[in-house]
This record gives sequence, C-alpha cells and structure tokens, in this order.
Amino acid sequence: MMTLPQIEQSIREHPLFVGIKPEHLALILGHARQVEFGPGETLFREMAPANQLFLLTAGTVELSASNGPDREVSIQRLGPGEALGWSWLFPPFQWHFNAHAIDHVEAVSISGGHLLQTAEEHPDLGFELMKRISKIVIQRLQSTRKQLLDGE
Repeated sequence: MMTLPQIEQSIREHPLFVGIKPEHLALILGHARQVEFGPGETLFREMAPANQLFLLTAGTVELSASNGPDREVSIQRLGPGEALGWSWLFPPFQWHFNAHAIDHVEAVSISGGHLLQTAEEHPDLGFELMKRISKIVIQRLQSTRKQLLDGE
C-alpha cells in the first residue's frame, strides 16, 4: 500500500492536478487513499451513488453503458494518467456508466463529497477543479463523438 507521501506524490504528478497550488493539494490529500481492483472487478455501476474521483495510476478500466437488462456497450478504455468519475459534482450524484477493471488496476481515490464541500468552502479551488474536470469531460465527449462517427 502507498504511504501518505506516495499518495501526495501521485496526486501532484497526475495530469489532472499537475501544477495545483500546494494549499489546494493539502485540502485534497486529507480524503485520498490508494485503491486496487482485480481483473473483472467493478469500480462502480450505473445509477449507484457517485462518491469518488479515481486517478488511475496502473491498469486499464473499461467504461460501459447498459443497453438492456443483461447487455453492456463499451464506451471507452482508460489507463494510467487518466481520471475517472465526476458524477459526484452534479445532482442526482449517480454514476452514468459502469466501470470495470480489465486487468489489475491501481488508483488514488478521492472522496467526491469531500471535494464538493471543499470546493464550495474554497471557491478558488472549486473553480480550478471545474476547469480541470471540464477539460476531461470535453475530451471524453469528443472521443465518444468520434467513436459514433467512425461506427457509421
């Protein structure tokens, strides 16, 4: 397991948080922990409460959407250096996709509730988080758009 200094380093070096102010990092660090998932394990499921931001440090995660009671459609695969999960930012605070580990996955998990509350208490951090996460949302939308157009 990672020590607190290793978790801090992982957050500081993760593309989502590169260049973040030290005081913001200190606010985030208090609710961060290392998590691991084995191949096939579920990180989260559609409609379940969304309460984590995952900073992937190793392994591959597949995002999928349910298409019927027993069918999932692959949306995207994510790997080290990518962030996963922003549904904790928006009501009704539920996951919109499923996420499964393809292989052994390691990540830093940060409490979404803590991030949301801290962002409200520290608007400069909140604005910085929104800018950084919005960039990821736009990239994912463009990727999905390309995937849909390529499938025609």
